Amino acid sequence: MMKIQIETSGGVRIIKLIGKLNIESSDRLQKTIASLLEKKPSELQLDLSELSHMDSSGLGILIRTANESKAAGTKFLLVNPTEDVIEIIKMCCPINFFEIKR
Repeated sequence: MMKIQIETSGGVRIIKLIGKLNIESSDRLQKTIASLLEKKPSELQLDLSELSHMDSSGLGILIRTANESKAAGTKFLLVNPTEDVIEIIKMCCPINFFEIKR
């Protein structure tokens, strides 16, 4: 199970993920992200510091969100990803595909 917390600071939307991002939680996260991107924030941050697990469906959401954010003119950042998440990203795409803030 994954918990989603949303914070707003000016034009920045911060989504904090707590728990496991997998096939069971990915649809809910995708809907949350789509709703936030409709509001055209200047920046969207995904705080992954408390993400304990991510599977390929979660990685797919990160890639899709990066592409959709770029198309919408929204800066997209991954914040404090765990080493496990970094390793999953490296398996699929160059690490510089995402802007990462630690």
